[in-house]
Amino acid sequence: MKRLKLNRWLISLITVAMLVLVFKPEQKTDNSPKNADMPSSDYFMKDVTVIQYDTNGKVTSTLVANKMEHHIEDDLSLLENPSITYQTSDLGNWKLKSPRGVLKSNHLLELQNKVTIEEFDKENYAKSRITTYDLKIDFTKNVARTEASVLIESIHQTTESVGLEFDMLNEIIRLTSDVKIEVYQQ
Repeated sequence: MKRLKLNRWLISLITVAMLVLVFKPEQKTDNSPKNADMPSSDYFMKDVTVIQYDTNGKVTSTLVANKMEHHIEDDLSLLENPSITYQTSDLGNWKLKSPRGVLKSNHLLELQNKVTIEEFDKENYAKSRITTYDLKIDFTKNVARTEASVLIESIHQTTESVGLEFDMLNEIIRLTSDVKIEVYQQ
């Protein structure tokens, strides 16, 4: 008799355990971006590429970034490792890059920290390199500016200054003050 009660009790326990396992609500693991270290932004994208065209359909610039967070309330986007290739002429391109960038109102880009600007010929060989800090680019005027120290290096010369204005459309660089140039013999 005791054995029969023990068997019924054991069978009841196993039945309850099976019912709990079968009807237990599943805990779903959600690996979507909304649960992955979400910043306080309205939306964000990874591996971003933005291509800008002129009125004739020709590519004028290409922006690439590892990550972009957009904040609608502040009308700005934070960029991680932005790189901009600016196709200004058939002779070559300019490539601007920095570790961080802030795009305000979709037309003013601030490249922060160390900024590198490289000029490439049409075969994609580097012709010159400009190094500075905190460069502001106004896409409506196609002008980039900084008030920080600037170093320009090319094959035959090195130039230093404080401040720079770069007319990207016409490929004209104006150095603002304290300009020093070293020219190397060929």
